[in-house]
Amino acid sequence: MYRLLLLFTLITSSLSAQNKLEGWVKDPQGEPLAGVNIYLKGSFVGTTSDADGHFQIEGLNPEGILVFSMMGFESLELALEDLDFTQKQNIQLKEAFNKLAAVTVNAGSMR
Repeated sequence: MYRLLLLFTLITSSLSAQNKLEGWVKDPQGEPLAGVNIYLKGSFVGTTSDADGHFQIEGLNPEGILVFSMMGFESLELALEDLDFTQKQNIQLKEAFNKLAAVTVNAGSMR
């Protein structure tokens, strides 16, 4: 009986560990990024990175797409099937540069 209970516990814990991903999000200089939105594309499963850039997300479908997004940085989409769930991930976001083509300033008069 105890062996059966132990086997059941091991199986359920290994299954729950497979749908959990953990790691850090950093900028190009290696500095942690706080407040990065991390979510499973097309679902309500998501989280945000903490002050140290650390994140932990559970309930992932191994065939899904994980999206990392933050204002001022390019969004990054990663296929979960390409990630190793047994290792902590180090994610690096690239800065987004928006070029402003022209600025027009008109001096008007007020009546």
